[in-house]
Amino acid sequence: MAMVMISVLQGLGQQFFPPPAGMDPSDPEAFAAAFATMPVMALVTVLLSYALGTFAGAWIATGIGGRAFYAFLVGGVMTLAGMEKLFSSPQPLWFTIASALVFLPSAWFASRVANFD
Repeated sequence: MAMVMISVLQGLGQQFFPPPAGMDPSDPEAFAAAFATMPVMALVTVLLSYALGTFAGAWIATGIGGRAFYAFLVGGVMTLAGMEKLFSSPQPLWFTIASALVFLPSAWFASRVANFD
């Protein structure tokens, strides 16, 4: 669920900050060149998608599982997925750090607000 939510939110973000026309997302060099020209708000929307998607997935997992452990399981998996993305393409340092730190706090917050009843 978390990855689906992230994909949907990033799709919405691309409506406001579209990639360059004709860019091939599977080409690492083209992706790196496009990433270097993105406005800061475009990167912030990516971080928000990470946070909200992880929150949603962790909240649902905690609600179904009944324990905070499941929220952190989702947060850990999303952190690993995010790390793979960070190392596969060049990104600004601030974005790399923020991306590494956004998943687990989102999962923790979801575990706090999920209803265990």
